[in-house]
Amino acid sequence: MSHKSDRLEHTAAGAIKPDGHFLTDYYAHVPTEDLRSYSPETLRARAEHHLKVASSRAPGQAAIGILNELDASIVAVVAEDMPYLVHSVTAELTREGASIRLLVHPIFQVLRDPDSHALLDVRPGPSREGLLEESIPSARGTPETWVAVEIGKLADEAAARELTEGLHRVLDDVRVAADDGTAIRGKVSEAVASVDGFPRAVFPPPEQLRELLLWFDDGNFLFLGYTEYELTTAGGREMLAERQGSALG
Repeated sequence: MSHKSDRLEHTAAGAIKPDGHFLTDYYAHVPTEDLRSYSPETLRARAEHHLKVASSRAPGQAAIGILNELDASIVAVVAEDMPYLVHSVTAELTREGASIRLLVHPIFQVLRDPDSHALLDVRPGPSREGLLEESIPSARGTPETWVAVEIGKLADEAAARELTEGLHRVLDDVRVAADDGTAIRGKVSEAVASVDGFPRAVFPPPEQLRELLLWFDDGNFLFLGYTEYELTTAGGREMLAERQGSALG
């Protein structure tokens, strides 16, 4: 595809370099005061590193790279735009004991080669208000979230490898939860409908159960998974067993 981006420069050697438009888009949602302590060269080098990480990404996979500076490590993640993604990345870094110093997480509308998955074009994606900053037909790419987190410098390659593997595991879980999100919400609707058949003498009363489920489904609860269990008997004891094929998320 021959479309030429005005935000990327494709050199003769195939390397991708950001222009001023890309750098503005990349840091657009970071408060200016958070960037003042960094030189323009440092900010450009970090954006270039993220572009390198994003240069190829197969569908359904995350690209992760780590840039080591003198006193910091920059963890760069590129993945399809999904719910919970940014929070999951930062939660995993915190779980690993990393201290987060700066967080950058633009959403881009990205065009990739359908065969090689090479990056061809990057444009501003949905803004934080959920509106497109530019009118971009959906056929011209898909939304990706690019997350860059500055943390304390990692000790060595082994630490970087362990952190990368942990992030891949977390992002795989996030992807499954996002893919099954509609089906899980459907199970909530089934549960709401089933309450009408409950005996009136149950406690709490059916109307309270219904209100609670509807409250959960109104954005007040984060559904990450669903599994059905059935009561069985083993060794003379009653126990709950997972119903095969029922798991979601």
